[in-house]
Amino acid sequence: MHKIKICSSSSIIESNTIWKSLKSKYEIKFTNYGDVISPFLNNKIDHTIVMVLMFEDLIREEKENIFKRKSSDIFNAIKKKSKASSKPIIVLVSKGFGPNILRSAKKNQNDDVKYKFLINNFDNLKRKIKNFYFIELDNVFSLEGYNNIYSNRNWYYARCRLSIQGLQILVNQIAKILNRCFNAPCKVLALDCDNTIWGGVVGEDGLKNLILGQDGLGTAYVDFQREIKKLVKEGVILVICSKNNENDVWKVFNEHDSMVLTKDEIVSYKINWDEKTKNLIQISEELNLNLDSFVFWDDNPVEQNKVKKLLPQVKTIETPKDVCEWPNLIKNLDYFAKFKVTKDDNKKVEQYKSRANFVKNVNINSNVNDFLKSINLKPEILSLSEKTISRAEQLCKKTNQFNLRTIRHSETDLNKIKKKNNDFVFLVKLVDDYGDHGIVSLICLEKIDKDLLFLNTFLMSCRVIGRHLESWILSKIFNIAKKYKFNFLIAEFKNSGKNNIAEKFLKEHKFISISKNVKLKKIIEKSSLDINSSIFYLDVKKTKIQNLDIYEKK
Repeated sequence: MHKIKICSSSSIIESNTIWKSLKSKYEIKFTNYGDVISPFLNNKIDHTIVMVLMFEDLIREEKENIFKRKSSDIFNAIKKKSKASSKPIIVLVSKGFGPNILRSAKKNQNDDVKYKFLINNFDNLKRKIKNFYFIELDNVFSLEGYNNIYSNRNWYYARCRLSIQGLQILVNQIAKILNRCFNAPCKVLALDCDNTIWGGVVGEDGLKNLILGQDGLGTAYVDFQREIKKLVKEGVILVICSKNNENDVWKVFNEHDSMVLTKDEIVSYKINWDEKTKNLIQISEELNLNLDSFVFWDDNPVEQNKVKKLLPQVKTIETPKDVCEWPNLIKNLDYFAKFKVTKDDNKKVEQYKSRANFVKNVNINSNVNDFLKSINLKPEILSLSEKTISRAEQLCKKTNQFNLRTIRHSETDLNKIKKKNNDFVFLVKLVDDYGDHGIVSLICLEKIDKDLLFLNTFLMSCRVIGRHLESWILSKIFNIAKKYKFNFLIAEFKNSGKNNIAEKFLKEHKFISISKNVKLKKIIEKSSLDINSSIFYLDVKKTKIQNLDIYEKK
């Protein structure tokens, strides 16, 4: 369970049941209110830090130089902590009630100048520090209205500036940021067609009578498609799951002048009269993606309820009856939101279409190895650098299936591994006849002692599973082990509930339980590894790796 330290400039009534949902997911400790610096000073305990600042608490001193000095103490504490720890640092700030309109109509108020100073500095930190996240709470509070968010009574009786409603919103915002820090966004948007990406039923109304592109609702459907297109550019995989005639659907895509989405952007589709739950499972298997990475969008409440009941891991959207609400709803949907978009995200459509074609062709070939030899597999080792580190961190955060330990390294963590030994961290890129798959694997190694090399991280994108790339990568790890004269490779498997395929990799490559080697077990007992977990080893000199012939140069 992740450890979270929460500090605040005034009381946030931590005993209130509002915090219960957050406490159920994380190990949370609160500092005394008013103490926002001490969590940054203790480097022995490595927590994620959440700081809640109420601007009114910072401006009791009238003199601007005192305010700036106190603010600078906060900025400097954040900078120092970010260098010592890779754990997230989250700051949430609210200005509070707005200025008197008449007084501010002609000149800037002194408090406005101070607040801009505070916000500008936090914005600068957000740009410069990888693990720093900043939320201006007033952007959220304004939706509810300041009179509902703040409570003078709570302030005078409990030194809490927020109402219960305000506290609930604060907790929700903290939960959202923590969730994205520790969990990957969803990957797949599964769409219905009729009355979803256009208005009307194409099989009954015909192409010309669909509601799409005209004024009113027609424009809403167009804007909805535009927002979906933006998600595709950020790497979201678009699939269609529709009860329909396939020819009718593609006719709309190909011939309707107001269609924003194109057939080329659809990675996979099941357009038939089967149950949508069955089709979603088939698409999941085709893409080799877990259903918990799917978001299902359908206008029909009956279909929504079926998916909710039979596939609860899928995130099913309860769509508003008013389609005018849809563009803004999908635009602000947290399921797909990510802190940054990499170059690799922009290639996701082609990469997953390639995956679907690959699976189809593998299934129709009787000799899989001969087929793999024919597709010109060209893997390449890449070192960790400024150009690749964002992708490396992204792989850590989002790879769940082929991931031995599911360790979510940050850029800071990866740079520390590189600093110890540049050879001990590398990435793998793959190109074959199905396209450029980009960077698909990350390896981090760690020395246990002179004989033992530990497989700290071995993860690989599910897009390239089925090509025995893991065998080729293992051979490269063996080369590193031999270069530095390690005799044994140590691996640990941590069951996340999603990574069974990684456990299968260990079995297929004949990894042996550490319990069967007394000498190695004693060495492991003295290391930082938990000897009671699933730990395995391979003898580097005696083990022969299979399936490498498909990567031999022709």
